[in-house]
Formats: sequence, structure tokens, C-alpha cells
Amino acid sequence: MDEFRQLRADIREEIGMDAYSRYTHERYAITELVLRLLEEVVIMEFIRGFFDFETLGRNVRERVQSFSSDFLRDPKLVSLDISKDVNVALRTAPYPDAAKVDAGHKRLVSFLVGYGMHEEIAEAHATIIESSILSSMRKSQ
Repeated sequence: MDEFRQLRADIREEIGMDAYSRYTHERYAITELVLRLLEEVVIMEFIRGFFDFETLGRNVRERVQSFSSDFLRDPKLVSLDISKDVNVALRTAPYPDAAKVDAGHKRLVSFLVGYGMHEEIAEAHATIIESSILSSMRKSQ
């Protein structure tokens, strides 16, 4: 059982129809896979600055580092499933101080804007998503 299933569901619910921001003329193109990948990349964008990815191993670090850029380039082509890696990252990342939370928030907003959301919408989503991620991290540690 995925201990972070509820976090992913909360993120999907929060983003809602804005998951289609990137697909202004081809809304039919977003698939279940793209929605699942969006959940993963949103989590990783927020927490990636909380710890050194060497902790997770070189292979995981390399996969996660390229994941966001690949997703932004063409989310339909990304097929890398990093759910287990994301779960490990959520479990092992030290709970962040305020500066790291702020940096994570900015990374998350930047990603959502790059994905196609207006900055105000991205900011609102990032605030809620940040709270959900931090709550999940607190519960798992």
C-alpha cells in the first residue's frame, strides 16, 4: 500500500482542471499517466532542495533531476515511474526549516508557471500543495 496515496490524491484535487493548463488546444491529449506524473513532479519540485540526493543514491538522483525538465518538454513522452523514489524521498528528507520551505515553494510555483499556469493560480496551488506535502512528511517521520 502506498503510504502517500492520500497526498497524491490531495494534489490532484487541488490542481483540478488546471492540470489542463498546458493543453489549451488539445485537452483530449492529457492522459491518466500525465496526471500521475504531474503529481510526482510537483512533490519532487517542492522537496528536492531539502536534502542531498546522494542520500538516495546516484541512480535515483539522476532520474529525479531529469524528470522535471523531461516532463516540461513533453509530458506525453515521459514514462518514467518514480513513485517509489518519491516515497523514499518523502520518508527520508529531513523536515525543512523556513528557508528551505520558501525555496521549495518558489521552485514549485516556477514549475507550475512553466507548465502553463498563470502565476497567481500557480501561487495559490503551491501554497495548498506545500501544506499537504509538509503534513505528509510530518506524519511519516
